Amino acid sequence: MAETKKKGRIRRYFRELISEFKKLEWPTKSKVLNNTIVVLVMMLFVTAFVWVLDLGFSKFLEFILGLAK
Repeated sequence: MAETKKKGRIRRYFRELISEFKKLEWPTKSKVLNNTIVVLVMMLFVTAFVWVLDLGFSKFLEFILGLAK
């Protein structure tokens, strides 16, 4: 009895899964390309920002430690 219920639930799950996949709206090639470019540009900006912060903090730390000598 429990085995039959389990199989029924699994079948229903996959039926609903297929139904939901049919409702998906996949992005166009141009949207994917546009989003990829946006992500890469933002990644470059964030990388540059973190690099500048790291450089500033390291120079500040060198200055502080230099005063301690």
